[in-house]
Amino acid sequence: MNSTHQLTHNTKDYMPQLRELLDSQVQLSSNFCNLLEAEKKALIEMNISSLVDLARKKERELVRLQRLDENIQIIIQRIISLAGGKISGPVKLHDLLSFLNAGDKATVSDYHKKLSSLRTDILTANHINQHFASDTLGYLNDAVSFICNGISSDTLYNPKSREQRGKSYPALVSREV
Repeated sequence: MNSTHQLTHNTKDYMPQLRELLDSQVQLSSNFCNLLEAEKKALIEMNISSLVDLARKKERELVRLQRLDENIQIIIQRIISLAGGKISGPVKLHDLLSFLNAGDKATVSDYHKKLSSLRTDILTANHINQHFASDTLGYLNDAVSFICNGISSDTLYNPKSREQRGKSYPALVSREV
């Protein structure tokens, strides 16, 4: 994590740090939406190399988002505990609102709305991409089954008929080679 996101123990620094972390989270979430859009395009084009590259990028971005979430949790918990609030387990951004002044409350509320919208967009795009990939794999499996069933019903390629045929038909490849 870069030095701009280092947590301090000074109370007056918590809100600027929180804003900085939330800005980063909005940016990363927007980037993740763009990755999902690129993934959708790669799925449509069946561009496997692009899909592999995008999967790696998505994994890296998810790790970065998780780190940001952890740091945001720490700051929220510190602000709540400094305000005399009780913390039991993980807290959410909206849990912080009742402990803030009017200006900070409006700012955090705006971030909460943006992030909720982005998370909904991410979940929707991911769901669409998963269904598209699943449907495509189903179509490919159906095509392979159709082709393979056609081959297995042909006596030339059927292993059982080959055993029977081997007794009465000449071998296609010389066994002496």
